[in-house]
Amino acid sequence: MSGTINIKGKNYSIEGLTKDAVGIAQMLAEKARLYDAVAAVRDLSAEDDKEIQTQIHAQLILPDFIIRAEYMAFAANSLHLLGARLRHTSLQYQPKLFATYVQIFTILPEPKLNPFLRKYLQDKDLVQGLGNQIGRAFLDGVPWRKPSGPGHICTLLMNMLIWCDPSLGDDGKACIDTVVREGLFKKTKALQETRGFENIDEFQRMEVARCNGMLSAIEELPDSLYVTSTRQHLLGQLDGCGNLECGEDATLTCSRCKGARYCGRDCQTEAWKEHKLFCFAPAF
Repeated sequence: MSGTINIKGKNYSIEGLTKDAVGIAQMLAEKARLYDAVAAVRDLSAEDDKEIQTQIHAQLILPDFIIRAEYMAFAANSLHLLGARLRHTSLQYQPKLFATYVQIFTILPEPKLNPFLRKYLQDKDLVQGLGNQIGRAFLDGVPWRKPSGPGHICTLLMNMLIWCDPSLGDDGKACIDTVVREGLFKKTKALQETRGFENIDEFQRMEVARCNGMLSAIEELPDSLYVTSTRQHLLGQLDGCGNLECGEDATLTCSRCKGARYCGRDCQTEAWKEHKLFCFAPAF
C-alpha cells in the first residue's frame, strides 16, 4: 500500500479510509448501545435489531482489509465496553441484544492478527466470568446470527480458553469452569453427530470439531499445561519482525497500538504504509 489504494478502479487515501473505519466502528458501538448503560437494560426493538444487522452485513461486500480495519478500530475503542455490556445482559430477557453482542465478538479479527483482542482477553479484570457466561449461553442455545454461526462461537470460546488466565476457572485448568467445559464437550460432540451437520459449511464443521478436541486435551493434560503451552507457542509466532519481508526477531513495539513489533526502525518505517490502516491507540 502507498498513500492511496485502488478499490474498483478508484483511488482512496489510506488516511481517509482509516478515519472512515473509526467512524463506522463508532456507529456500530452506538447502535449496539455500548455508550448508553440505561438503554442497554432493555432488549433491541425489531427496528434497532434490523439496523445493526444491516450495518454488519453491509460490510461483507467490502475488501477484506477494509473489513479488518473497521473491526480493528472497533476492538481498539470499544471492545472493553462490549464485554462490560455483555456481562450485564441476559440471554433470557434480552435475547436479541445478547446474541448481537456475541455475534460482534465472533466477527472480530483473530487474536493472532488483533493485538487489541489479545490485550483484552489477557486482562483478568475485564474478562472475569465472561468465558462461563458465553459458554453457558452456547449450551442454552444462544441464536447464531449470520455471518456468525456455531463454528464462530466455538472459535471465540477457544480463543478465550487459550488467551484468558486459567486461574479464572474453578479448577485452574482453564478460564471456563469444569461443569461448563463438560457441557461444551458434550454439546460439540452432539453437534457433530446431528443429522445434517455435514451440510453446513466446512469452517463451521472444522471449528466445532477443533473445539471438541481442545476441550478433551485440556482435561487429559495436568493443571493448565495445555492452555499455557499453546499460548506460549502462539506468542512465539509473534516474536518475528512485523515487516513480512524480514526474518529477524522483533525488538521494537509500535508506540501507538502496542501490538505491532519490528526488528528496527528501518523495518518499522517500511511496514508503516500497510500497518497504519490497522494502527489505533487502545482505549483500555
